[in-house]
Amino acid sequence: PLSASLRQSSSSITNTNNNQLESNHRRLSNALPDGGCELTWPVKPRPGIPITYAASYPGCGARMTWNLVEALTGLWTGDDWNNNGRGDEVVTVKTHYPQSNGILVEFDERIKRAFIMIRNPMKSIPSFFNHIHEMRNHLPVHSERAPLDEWIKWRNAYLDTEILEYKKFIYYWMDRYTSENR
Repeated sequence: PLSASLRQSSSSITNTNNNQLESNHRRLSNALPDGGCELTWPVKPRPGIPITYAASYPGCGARMTWNLVEALTGLWTGDDWNNNGRGDEVVTVKTHYPQSNGILVEFDERIKRAFIMIRNPMKSIPSFFNHIHEMRNHLPVHSERAPLDEWIKWRNAYLDTEILEYKKFIYYWMDRYTSENR
């Protein structure tokens, strides 16, 4: 993924952990005199910054959005399974809840708002199946599309269930918070 490739060392890229919270403006990188650049990495949010759910049905772009939030805010993000070990020291928590791949976090009662990523189910459900195919076959995430015959077989068996799950997801998040908090 992008974050791994950015971590690779080179003579013209320097990793920095400057405190980005003291400024109102975040620079994604700083130009160096030798023509290189210094990358600025996200940091832990200061106390008092509210946590927001970043809710999406699988296949709607949660991973991309997670990376974009970190890049644009300069603050750590996390997910419902705490895969990066940051717990509640984040600005957003990615979740697929109430879809079966998502859960609510232990500190759920402290999260008072969400943004919801919605993608046309005709695009998101096949994308979700591609992810299932990659996991079943031990392939890197976002590396290839599933063979058409496998998609058709899965679609015929599970599409009705996934459409109901998608509907449940939308209703859950639209009903959970007032319009000002979603």
